[in-house]
Amino acid sequence: MTENKPKLDQIKVTLLNDIMDVLVPKIDDIPGAGSLGLGKDILELTNKYERYRNALFTFMDAMSLDPRYRANGGFSGLKISQQEESLRSLEEYVPKTFETVLEMVYLSYYSNPQVQTRIGLEKPNPQPDGWVFPPFNTTILDKIKSRKPFWKNIESI
Repeated sequence: MTENKPKLDQIKVTLLNDIMDVLVPKIDDIPGAGSLGLGKDILELTNKYERYRNALFTFMDAMSLDPRYRANGGFSGLKISQQEESLRSLEEYVPKTFETVLEMVYLSYYSNPQVQTRIGLEKPNPQPDGWVFPPFNTTILDKIKSRKPFWKNIESI
C-alpha cells in the first residue's frame, strides 16, 4: 500500500534550492546550501519525519502566496534584497514553520563533508581506531588522594 504523502515537484525543488542559497549563501569556495545539492537531504528528512514534511509544505505554500514572489516571475526573479525581505516576512508570519525549515537546512548543510572540512570539523572515526584522547592528568586526583578515608575499616573491627 502506498502512502499518501505530498511530493515536491521540480518547480518546488528549484524554489527550495534558491531559498537555501539565500538562507546559507556562498562563502569563499563553498557554494550556498542550495547549490551544494542538499535538496535530496531535505527530501530525505521530509520523507522520514512528518514534522519536517508538514513544515516544508506549509513554508512552500506560504512562499507561493507572497505577492512579490508571484509578481516578479518567481523567487529567483527577485533581487537578493527582495528575496531576503520575502524570507523575513515569512519568518515573521510563520515563525515556527520558518524555524523548522531553517533547522532542516542547517542539518543538511553542516552534515555535508565539504562544509565540515571547510570549518574544521573533520574528525576521525570514533573509538577504537579514531579519536585520540589526551593523556590523563593524574594531578587532578591529588586533592582526593590527600583526604582521609570517610569509611570504616571493617578488618579492624
